[in-house]
Parts: sequence; C-alpha cells; structure tokens
Amino acid sequence: PTNQNLSHRNKIINGSQQIFQRGTSATSDSASLRSGGDDGYYYGIGDRWAIRMHSSVAQTGFAKDTSDNPHGFGSNQKLVRSNAGSSNVGKYFVYDTRLEGQDLQDFAKGTSSAKEFTLSFYIKTGVSGVYCVELRDLDNARMVGGTYTVSNNNWNRYVITFPADTTGKFDNDNGASLWVRFWLAAGSSFTSGTARTTWGSVSGANLAVGQTAQVGDNVADTWQITGVQLEVGSVATPFELRSHGDELARCQRYY
Repeated sequence: PTNQNLSHRNKIINGSQQIFQRGTSATSDSASLRSGGDDGYYYGIGDRWAIRMHSSVAQTGFAKDTSDNPHGFGSNQKLVRSNAGSSNVGKYFVYDTRLEGQDLQDFAKGTSSAKEFTLSFYIKTGVSGVYCVELRDLDNARMVGGTYTVSNNNWNRYVITFPADTTGKFDNDNGASLWVRFWLAAGSSFTSGTARTTWGSVSGANLAVGQTAQVGDNVADTWQITGVQLEVGSVATPFELRSHGDELARCQRYY
C-alpha cells in the first residue's frame, strides 16, 4: 500500500469466510429462510453475511468450503443449487453484509473531501455472464452500482471502484450505514431501470441493471466467494488476511 495503512484497511468483517458460528452447512429455500425470522442470516452462511432469496430461486445448499480455494486462502462461502429455479420478474438472489457508520468515517462521505470506494473479491462459479454489485447508503437512501464479468469457471479476483459521494454523511454510530450486496440473479423488476454508476436515490428498477447471469436457473449451479475487501481510495491493495482469533472476536460482537 502506498496511500493506506498497512493494517486495518479492510472494512469487511469475515471477508475471508473463516468464521461460521451458526454451522458450516445447510440446505434450504426462500420459504424456510423467511419463516425462520432470521433476515437471511442462516446456518451454512458465514458470520456477518446473509442470503436473501425470492421464492423462484428454489432450494440451495450453503456451506463453508475448505477444499477449493484461491492461493493464500483456506475457506470460502459456497452455494450449490439443489434443483432448478424458475423465471420471475421479481426474482432476487443476493449475498450481502452491512457495515457500521462509525467504521466508515474515513470515506468522508457527504463532504467535499469524499473518497472513492474500492471493492475487491475472489469469485468462482460455473455461471458465466455479467454480475452486479450494489453499495447502498442506508442513512441517506442512496445507492451506486458496479458490474464484473465472469467468463470462465476458475478462481478470479475482481475489482470494482465506486465513485466518491459528496452528498449524505454516514452516521457516526453503531447502526448499519452501508449495505454491500452481491447480486447472483435478478428479475426485470430490478434490471429494467438505468444503471446507477454515480450515487443517487434508491430505485428498485436500478438495483441490478446489467445483470445477465442467473445463478440457480439450472440444477447444480455453483457460486463461491472469498477474499472480500472494501477500502478507501481507488487502489485495490493486497487482501488483509487477519488471524483467526482477530476475525472471530469481530464476529462474536454480533453473534
């Protein structure tokens, strides 16, 4: 890093998908996720991460995978479709995390000194196409989107730099201020608007504009992620791999 701290660069908790306090595997569908009243925080999903699924997505297996990882990582979040889903204009399939405003003050959002947001991550999936990532400012009802393209079924690192936002400060407290959302599938209700490449008001039709990949349309579709890092500025630095004890302590604050 040239313009960053050597440590404490990564705003994401459990970005390396090490900690699974709720259990390391489960199979479920959107109906059971909703009926559990768990807001998407489910067995087989890593700490601080959630799955949100429409009823058309169908049954999915969630697991901590330790057998197939990019070099330098020991685990990933793996999703495997148990049976084929169906098309629906309201379909959503999202993997996401929420961050506290007090941990985001160095982005200087809502000021004339606002900084860019750079998100980097490793993905492996058998479903090629364009994928969307959404950042949502929960304090000011604003959002921005970005895309990445998967063209093979190897582990690849992807980087998206989102613009600075001089409108709307993050609250300096322990409330959820920023939602980081990886879209895996989306119906036309979320893709029919205008791509939000700069920060603006939240609109459902703009949430996943450009998404062509539809994870879950076919039996045995897979999607894996690890090494998620969000940092201040326009440069994606090497992933900040924390010790297991450090990451566990961060997760235990919420569990």
